[in-house]
Formats: sequence, structure tokens, C-alpha cells
Amino acid sequence: MPQNIIIQEISEEKISLNINGQVQEIKSQLGELKELLKSQESKTVQYADKIYNIEHINEANFGLLSGKKAFNESITERLIEAIQPHNVFAEKLINYMQKNNIENWASQEKYNGRAKEILTSSYVGVIGMQLSHLMGIGQNENKSSEEKIIPYIKKCLYIAKYSLDLLNFTFISKLWDMHQKNPLKLTDQQRQ
Repeated sequence: MPQNIIIQEISEEKISLNINGQVQEIKSQLGELKELLKSQESKTVQYADKIYNIEHINEANFGLLSGKKAFNESITERLIEAIQPHNVFAEKLINYMQKNNIENWASQEKYNGRAKEILTSSYVGVIGMQLSHLMGIGQNENKSSEEKIIPYIKKCLYIAKYSLDLLNFTFISKLWDMHQKNPLKLTDQQRQ
């Protein structure tokens, strides 16, 4: 007989469920939730005022339910930390977060918005523009998580390709500058 299952609390580590009045905790993993529902012969679970069919929950939308970082949060946090040694604004932002003990700042629009501004203005031309587009895809509230994931990944790959192209151009330019000062003698094999 199907059970009445209500999610009481979700964190990154665990899910607390009320199953017909009895509280049970499981790891915050989609597989565990699906196994529990299967064992209780239930296809739905209630969270807040919404009822979810377990067959329609996948890793992408489960991440949003369970409080795992959304699209822009992870990339914003990682990029700010990566440019911190080279960017005074990123350094000030990180120092402010540490000084004021602000955890999960990337999930707070107040700080996340400032971090996005720093990122898009810190990367060169096309890369900064494309980062801005990427943030737009992740922010788009009119689309579900499932609708965003493919365009988001494609945009990430596009940015990576352009970043590598820019890096290659920089290396070739530097090599040419070195060659102009001190001509390099290349073997036939190196030329090829």
C-alpha cells in the first residue's frame, strides 16, 4: 500500500522524511530517495506545498531540491577564487567574506551579483562577454533546470575553446617576439 511521504528537511548531507508520522533520515542522494520510495511502494513525495513524481526527478532538479549549488554559484565562486591573486576587486570581495564570516556567499544574490560583475569585467573581450551570457543562461528563471543544462554546458565548452585559442595566440605571439630578438634555429622536424 502506497505511503504518505513528506520531505521535512533537505541539506547537502541528509534528507529528513515523515513517513506516515514516523521520521526517517537518509543520505541526500537521489538513489537513496528512489530506493526508499520504491520500498514504500510510493511514486510521489511531498516537499513544502508541492508533490513530486519520483520518475520526473533527475540529478539536475534533485540538486536544486537538495540545496546543492545551482548553475552560477559554483562557477562564480571558483572563478573569483582563481582570479583573487590577480584582481584587487576579487581579493577585496573574498577578504570581506572571510572577515565577516559569510558562508555560502555565492548563493546570496547580493554578493553573487557583485562577483559576476567582477568576473565579466576581469576577463578579456570575448571571454568576458561569453561569461556574461553563461551567467544569463544559469540565471534564467523562465527555464527549468533540465532546459538549461545543455545550453549551459555548450556555453562552457565554447568559452573553454575561446580561452584556449586566446592562450595559443598569446604563446605564439610571445614565441614570435623571442624569435625577433634572438632568431631561433629550428630543425625540419620542428618546423613540421
